[in-house]
Amino acid sequence: MNFKGQVAVVTGAATGIGRAIALKLAEKGASVMTADINEDAAAQTADEAREISGNSSSFVTDVTDLEACDGLVNATVDELGSADFLINNAGIAGSAG
Repeated sequence: MNFKGQVAVVTGAATGIGRAIALKLAEKGASVMTADINEDAAAQTADEAREISGNSSSFVTDVTDLEACDGLVNATVDELGSADFLINNAGIAGSAG
């Protein structure tokens, strides 16, 4: 599958599964907007994705905040030209007990 010319927004992209998804999408040619509340780690993921695909960026976002999500979409379009698809990976794990 080839995502060249497409822009992916990946939430929770600073670490773990989100980071892996962002980097895999970059390998497949996508530009990636890495979104996370962890600014430094999201920027690092974006830097690595940029090295792979040539065009990626990061944005600090708390996905529980609607205004922050609007800002994410606007920043993606402004910086990367479009927002073709979203990988909604952000989340938190709680204790079951």
